[in-house]
Amino acid sequence: MDYSKGRAEVVAWLRKQLMGPASENNILRGMSPLERYPTGVLFPIVRGEEGIDPASFSDDSDTFEILESSDQAPDEVEPTTKRRRYTPPSSAGFSFYVTGETVRFQVLCSAAQYLRRETHDASGRFTPNDYERTLLGGDAETFTFEIQKGNTHRQISDRKSVLGGAAGIEVLWRQFSEGWIVTISLFNQQELDLTNESSGFYSRERNELSLFEVELRCFLEAGRIVSYPRTDKSLLTNEEQELDLQYETRHIYSVGHGVAVDWLIDNGKVIELFTQFMPAAEVPMVTADIAEGDNKVLELSYLASNSNETEVFHELEQFVAGYGVWVLEQGHAAESLDDHSTLFSNCSINKYLKCGRKLKDLLST
Repeated sequence: MDYSKGRAEVVAWLRKQLMGPASENNILRGMSPLERYPTGVLFPIVRGEEGIDPASFSDDSDTFEILESSDQAPDEVEPTTKRRRYTPPSSAGFSFYVTGETVRFQVLCSAAQYLRRETHDASGRFTPNDYERTLLGGDAETFTFEIQKGNTHRQISDRKSVLGGAAGIEVLWRQFSEGWIVTISLFNQQELDLTNESSGFYSRERNELSLFEVELRCFLEAGRIVSYPRTDKSLLTNEEQELDLQYETRHIYSVGHGVAVDWLIDNGKVIELFTQFMPAAEVPMVTADIAEGDNKVLELSYLASNSNETEVFHELEQFVAGYGVWVLEQGHAAESLDDHSTLFSNCSINKYLKCGRKLKDLLST
């Protein structure tokens, strides 16, 4: 059985259940889209609203009291009640660092929108919670953006209306070193009307104006996307510096804003960036295997059951000796690092050496 394929199928099923569509039927019955698909949504804009930040996307309102300052006695002060709603995110995007004489890429976006259907069931009763799904954008709606290296502007912004006017794309270019930091954002530009207080209007408008299954992709045609600029190592904590050194061969080519971002690499070159509202990664199994020798000396069952102490101690000494060789190899590898990394790696190696000495002392007691 291909377990990796099975895990990928589970992730794909989860994405459909949380983002949509869960079935090939474009009609959603019995519940609102926001109740059915809570992930990968860009909500409409709420102008002039004082937002709160609860743990859920509830339609419930929050109220609080404001006591007006006056010379009146406390019992005479009339509280003013003000309603405020949670204002959820209406945009998502990512940034990357690109170099080259000419930088050119295509941006593609897509989403789905649900509109309520005024239908009746077989008995003639009105069905208020039937919504029809419509796809917006896709391959037919792409935009190309280009810039030349000689451009003298420090910052350039370009905005286009997409998805039939329901959303917009903004591309922000900022000069940095020998290239550009580019930020691409997709935003819902539809406004939610809060002046209409008729029953159910807010909930219906919020569902119909929200964008579901949101996807933003960038295809590089000219230029080269390189590792995203990182924080100065001197500003990192000791733990962060250790992790930075440990994963220095892992490159981060883009950072997400309100969403995760992933990329595709072909022949060592990043060719595509895309949003991921539900990112997933397969983590290899971690074992206690060592490069050389028999691993049974690390098994508690073996240590507890073996009555030949001479044999056990000999194998433990072999393990400690192998650990010492590994530490020396790390010291040689650190010589090729830059000055700051070498300084920190030496601190780490000193910890390894101290650990090795403790292991030898334990075996000698």
